[in-house]
Amino acid sequence: MQAKHYKLTFTNGALLQRESLAVIEAYMDVRNWEEVKKMVFAENLLQARTYASLKILFRETRTRLQCLSDTELEFIYLSESATQSLMLWLAACRAYRLIREFAAEVMNDRYTSLICDLPRDTFDTFWMQKANYYPELDQITSATKTKLRQVLFLMLREAGLIDQNDHIQPCVLPSAMVSLIKQNNLAELDYFPLFRNDYPG
Repeated sequence: MQAKHYKLTFTNGALLQRESLAVIEAYMDVRNWEEVKKMVFAENLLQARTYASLKILFRETRTRLQCLSDTELEFIYLSESATQSLMLWLAACRAYRLIREFAAEVMNDRYTSLICDLPRDTFDTFWMQKANYYPELDQITSATKTKLRQVLFLMLREAGLIDQNDHIQPCVLPSAMVSLIKQNNLAELDYFPLFRNDYPG
């Protein structure tokens, strides 16, 4: 699933925390993605029911994790579950332009404007605005767009950034995670519901 300016394959999984941790653990042992791939397929580390689903799951998981540095992967491996979820959200934002733009331009903007809900139709409005600049988005079927929205909101819930009622949850990032983000790009703080001024640097 692909638009010219937007990669849209993230419907192959939501946050993928269990799968990501299995892959990261393997990577910590060998530090080589081709070797990790061999381990995943030899041992079915992602516990997929079929070879085809294992192939899809691993490709999607690796796509996101390869957006993180070795230091960031080690940080995930050693962190508690909530921090792992936040880091995996960061990885998804780095991997997918659509996700990071929605996070920064819609979720963060609403939160910093003291509007603390995130209705599903905010995605539809966001999509229409993007389609004005990138007409190829108009070629995406309604069913696909609905699936993209469904998976994106599931990712947000799994990362703890919205609740079951689609209310935005204030986010306090661990200081070690903030340091990692600042080493890469301070603007990535906008992928989370927070005030960037609270994290000077």
